[in-house]
Amino acid sequence: MFFSGVAIHAFWNFLAYVNYGDVFLAERAPDASWLDVFSISLMVVLTIACFVLIVGLARNLRDETPAPVYEALGMISTPRAEDISGTALSSGTGEAAGPAVG
Repeated sequence: MFFSGVAIHAFWNFLAYVNYGDVFLAERAPDASWLDVFSISLMVVLTIACFVLIVGLARNLRDETPAPVYEALGMISTPRAEDISGTALSSGTGEAAGPAVG
């Protein structure tokens, strides 16, 4: 997953360089408008592909437990018993605390 993000970033930078580098090199040679059209159209395609990738990943990835590094940094609080079951537990009996019936 990380490599794909790096590859997308590198490809975007390459396309930006092709577009801007064409202007830089045009001072010494004729401007190639096909490079501008080529790089801008690939940037549009890359943007659409990234959007489709993000939507597809959002549907297919499960939200599991946080990464261990967050626990090591103390960024995860342990849930209390009342947060898990929705009711507060009585002291030590394992029964839900609430109004006494009967």
